[in-house]
Amino acid sequence: MILADTGFVDATWILIVKSFVIFAVILGLVPMILLLERKLLGRFQSRYGPNRVGPYGLMQPMADVLKLLSKEAYRPTN
Repeated sequence: MILADTGFVDATWILIVKSFVIFAVILGLVPMILLLERKLLGRFQSRYGPNRVGPYGLMQPMADVLKLLSKEAYRPTN
């Protein structure tokens, strides 16, 4: 009695290529989704949204990452 067919496993290089494609698609979509979200929220709040960094605000996700990386950790002494 055969419980499962194990002949469907892909080669290792195919799995690696699939992983890179998935990560590339996700890393390409995230900045666009963030920009769309910021512009949409700007419209909800009756303001322009991100439009100062690069053409049409396309560099805003990069500016957000740089700002996050350059922030100083602040902890009260008391």
